[in-house]
Amino acid sequence: YIGTNSTVVCKRSAGKLHRITNLDNAGSVTVYDDTAATVGTEIAVIDTAKALGTLEFNAPFSNGLTVVVATGAKITVIYE
Repeated sequence: YIGTNSTVVCKRSAGKLHRITNLDNAGSVTVYDDTAATVGTEIAVIDTAKALGTLEFNAPFSNGLTVVVATGAKITVIYE
């Protein structure tokens, strides 16, 4: 669960992003395939004000998983 404006490195190796559950209708989320937000490949950019509920991805990533939460988004990230 991420409920504050922050950059969170969820994983530092390869894995799979299963889903993101948006618990509020505010903010934005950007998900990167890397351990840093500025150099990684974007997996998703989500306007959480318009995407309430669960978003399924089942997307593999190679370098790590970093999630950037802005403007008050409240999300749960499920990955392996």
